[in-house]
Amino acid sequence: MRNPFCQQAVQQTNLLDGLLEISGNLFPTLDFSFPAYYIKKEISNGYHYLQEGRLVMKFSRQRECIREFLAGRQDHPTAETVYTNVKKEFPNISLGTVYRNLSLLTEVGELQKISTGIGPDRFDWNTAPHYHVLCTRCGCVMDLKLENIDHINILAGNEFEGRIDGHIAYFLGTCKDCLQKEGEDASLKR
Repeated sequence: MRNPFCQQAVQQTNLLDGLLEISGNLFPTLDFSFPAYYIKKEISNGYHYLQEGRLVMKFSRQRECIREFLAGRQDHPTAETVYTNVKKEFPNISLGTVYRNLSLLTEVGELQKISTGIGPDRFDWNTAPHYHVLCTRCGCVMDLKLENIDHINILAGNEFEGRIDGHIAYFLGTCKDCLQKEGEDASLKR
C-alpha cells in the first residue's frame, strides 16, 4: 500500500505540472520545470534523485553536519566517531542514520570508505587516489604521500589471465605516536 502522503504529493505534482505547462506557454523564456521535476524524482525514490545522469541528494541538516565534521580531517574517523561528534549537535540522531548517510555520501563519491580488515571501516574526505598507512598498534589510518604506483597494475596483469582494472594498497606500520610511546615505555623499564 502506498503512503497517502506520497499519493497526495504526486497528485499535487501532476497539478503543478499542468500549471507549469500553462505558465511555460505564457512565459516561454522562464524555466518553470525545475520544481516539478525535482519533486517527482524525490517522491519516486525517497531520498535522492537524478539530475543530468548523476545522483543528487535532497538537503539534510544531519548529513550537512556529517559533511562539515569530515571536511578537511586527516584522521579518517570511524562511523562511531562521526556519530559521537554529530550527536552533540543532533542529540536524537541514531547511529543507523549516521551509517546510512556515510554510505550515501560514499555512494555518490563525496567520501572514500576505507575497509582495512583491521578494526572498523573508516571514512576519508579526500576522494583523490592516494595511499594509506595502518598502524598495527593503535589502528589509526594515515594518508601516505607517495608517487603513483599504478605500474603495479601492469605487473599484476602480466601474471593474471583476466584484466586488471586497479588496485587497493594499504601499508602496515607503526605510527609516530606509538613509536614514541614505545620509546618512553622502554626508558621507564630501564
